[in-house]
Amino acid sequence: MKKLLLILLVISVVPFGYSEEEKPDSVTLEIPPVIVEIENEDHKELSINIPDVNDLVLPGFGLTLPDPADISVQELPFETLPLPVLTDTAPEHEGSFFNEGTLGAGNNNQLIGYLRLFKLGKGLKYSILFSHLGIDGYGTRDAGKGFFNREELFRGSVSNEGETVSYSGEGSLVERENGLQEQSSVYSSIVHRFREASASLEHMGEKWGWNISASVKGADRVLSGSTPLTTGTIIISPEARLIYENGPVELFLSGDYRMEYRKTEDRIFQDTSSTLGMGYHFPFLDINTEVSAKYLFNSGFAFPFSISLSGFAGDLFRFRSSGGLKIVSYDNYSLWDTCPFAESREGTAENWFVSMDLRSDLSASISLSASGKWNLIYNYAGFTADIFPDPITGLFTVPVSREYENLSLSGGADIVIAKNGVLSILWKGQFLSQTDPFKPLQLIEAEYRFGSGYPGISGSVNTWWPVYPMESIPGIGGSLSYNTGKGVSLVAEAKDILSLVSGGDRKLFGPYIDSSGELSLKIKISL
Repeated sequence: MKKLLLILLVISVVPFGYSEEEKPDSVTLEIPPVIVEIENEDHKELSINIPDVNDLVLPGFGLTLPDPADISVQELPFETLPLPVLTDTAPEHEGSFFNEGTLGAGNNNQLIGYLRLFKLGKGLKYSILFSHLGIDGYGTRDAGKGFFNREELFRGSVSNEGETVSYSGEGSLVERENGLQEQSSVYSSIVHRFREASASLEHMGEKWGWNISASVKGADRVLSGSTPLTTGTIIISPEARLIYENGPVELFLSGDYRMEYRKTEDRIFQDTSSTLGMGYHFPFLDINTEVSAKYLFNSGFAFPFSISLSGFAGDLFRFRSSGGLKIVSYDNYSLWDTCPFAESREGTAENWFVSMDLRSDLSASISLSASGKWNLIYNYAGFTADIFPDPITGLFTVPVSREYENLSLSGGADIVIAKNGVLSILWKGQFLSQTDPFKPLQLIEAEYRFGSGYPGISGSVNTWWPVYPMESIPGIGGSLSYNTGKGVSLVAEAKDILSLVSGGDRKLFGPYIDSSGELSLKIKISL
């Protein structure tokens, strides 16, 4: 080892003593330079031989592939899955635009048209819908004899949901015409025009929030003939609500007002109410209660209330039950929307009710459901099965009964069959002293749905057997659809073909019959 000479000179600075009265402003430390000298700086050169890239040889690998005949793919069971739910996952101020339409025609002068444009995603969402459906001639009845119906619908909506503020608006126009089926000596058809507009604005903070909303509905009825007969109604209903949410606790206090004005009669029906609602959410159970004080301008105070329970036990069992007292104010808008051949009704009814809904998924292939509802209504204004229309107008006068009691029960099952089929079975029944004449006493329905994917063929076969006090026949129908996989589907559909074959009529209510024996072809486009 070479001799190494290291010279290091260090001068230490030793502070002098100072008294507390005299302290130096600063202390200076001086270190002389360090000199390092290395003698005999000899070095050697190293030589490394690196081979040329072209001379490198990779090692060999051996891989034996199986014979194609020995390869098999295990066939996995296929279960029919629901379509995915569209969610707002687009970035802010972006969205997805969709449109879908249907054009079709069929026997009995059927014309079918449907067009919908809508935008989903974050920010502003909207939807525009137009549809037309018309048929002239029910079953074996000839066209032009009053056995027809048509409907034109236009609806638009807009909404925007922010972090704290949300708003929405909706408007619709609907025109329906029904033939009077030779039940009137003066008029040939009845036309209803429904108009509705609504808007709401909501602000929700960390715990407190509020909501204000309002709706305006109007309906006009025209009996078509040489001298048309016209009447109408307008309903206005604003509401304000204060909301409090804190963890599992929900509270709200609301106030609302409702007014119906009947044009021809020049009469006004009004009521107002205040409601307190409370809810608590346990891990497996939700409890909600509402108590109201309602003032009816024509009859005084009423105090409706309700309580509801909903919950689940794992993935096996889900339920919902409710009960209480509802105050029902009859109006012509909802009456004409439900039954086009009704004249008019008014008044207020007390509706005591109890309901229960159950559902159980026994396995991935079997689901069961059951429901029941009991109603006891005082001052009920509804139809009975033994009334007949007025011979001049062809319309039913709605009677007012003192008391109405009804029990409705239902049960059903959904069963996955094979790889791509689902069988649904449903039973409904009405019991106790009075029943709804628009619904059968007993009804059994069965439907089998199948599909082979996209592109591919899908379809359904359905049958139902209604039991009325009068004679009724079972129904059979179905559809077959071919999806090209490019947003285009061709659909063939049949409704109640047994009535078409047998020549019988499908009863609707009283002497009126419903459309039956419909065959149609449609093309559906989704982009």
